[in-house]
Amino acid sequence: MNSPDTASPAHRAEPRRSDLATITAWWRELGGDGFLALPPPRRSRYTQSDGHADAAELLARQGITDPTSFAYWHWQSHQHAFDRSGALTGELLLHWGGDHSVVAAGLGAVEGPTGFRVADGGPRGAFRLDRVTHRDEAGLPDPADPDGVRQFLGALDDPLNRSAPFLQYRPLTPAEADWLHDRLSAPFDLAAATRFAVSLERRDGLTPDEAERLLRAWRLEHGERLAEWGAWRELLHALLRHGHEEAWEIVAALGSPTAGVLRQVPSERALAAVRGFALAGDRGTVHAWLALHRSLHESDAVRAAVALAAELTASDTPASALRELYDALVAGVTTDWRRETRADHHAGLRYAALSAVRFSTDERLPHALRVLAAGAAVDHVDLVRRFGPALPRSSASRPPR
Repeated sequence: MNSPDTASPAHRAEPRRSDLATITAWWRELGGDGFLALPPPRRSRYTQSDGHADAAELLARQGITDPTSFAYWHWQSHQHAFDRSGALTGELLLHWGGDHSVVAAGLGAVEGPTGFRVADGGPRGAFRLDRVTHRDEAGLPDPADPDGVRQFLGALDDPLNRSAPFLQYRPLTPAEADWLHDRLSAPFDLAAATRFAVSLERRDGLTPDEAERLLRAWRLEHGERLAEWGAWRELLHALLRHGHEEAWEIVAALGSPTAGVLRQVPSERALAAVRGFALAGDRGTVHAWLALHRSLHESDAVRAAVALAAELTASDTPASALRELYDALVAGVTTDWRRETRADHHAGLRYAALSAVRFSTDERLPHALRVLAAGAAVDHVDLVRRFGPALPRSSASRPPR
């Protein structure tokens, strides 16, 4: 009888292949018919530009002159998708070049790795390789399936429009909301509860009781290092919504980084806090200060900017704060216009350039802001000449004449 040390290979348990090995083996079978699958990446292929450069080099080295489409993943995608053991812990983005239909056919030419699927992101997006998971009749994953939960939360946290001035998320179904609330039932682990809390509060969904229990767990686990928890902004938002007094202790403890959250829940107390941050020299809070001032006191962007400019000048803050105020003014009127006209990001850039021209001659603004506007107008004069007259008109948020 063979001893354990001399057992034949047939009797030895074969080691389980990692996800990376399984996916790589499938990947190496792809190619042909005008399609090329680049070898898995090294660290030097760090961006999409590097991937296209690698494709050009490989085609030249192989003497391929016919039109050829290609697919690859780069090192950033690799690090995001695989852990050190080669287990897939997130989507693997497969980038490509050439003809989208050829790439789609090439990636589907060989049956995908067992247990995985490839989703087509369309002519403007990447293909996405991920594990196959299962949902129930309501579209909900098994809470014990980490990949299913990850995919479910990823879909919930995908904004309706990534280029919109403010991100919005689709409403939850009653079953989805109940599933998320169930994950926050006591007792819960704060780290595990984080993404459930984020998905709920992005829709103003955390209840007062949930916010209270999250607050206790946050303070217990992070003590004086509150900013280390990734969901503190969402929890602060919920506490402010519910009028929880401890929200202001958090604002005092964390300081100016809370300005963006305070901006989302306008109140006189929030305005006073953000104003204090700005006048103390934190120029990054000027955008939130202008937004809160407009929400509570003066909706007209120019008149609001004039009021803030007077305070900044009187407090002898650095000149850079006025630059931030000018940027906040342009961002504010551009956001107003995009919200009313539903214009896209690129049209917003053109509108901002046109606003600079108009603000440079608006005598309501102090001289310092008009000078900043004139400088911006010079920088973007070609953009204004080419596209300004073609922008959609909006009576409510038209820049000043």
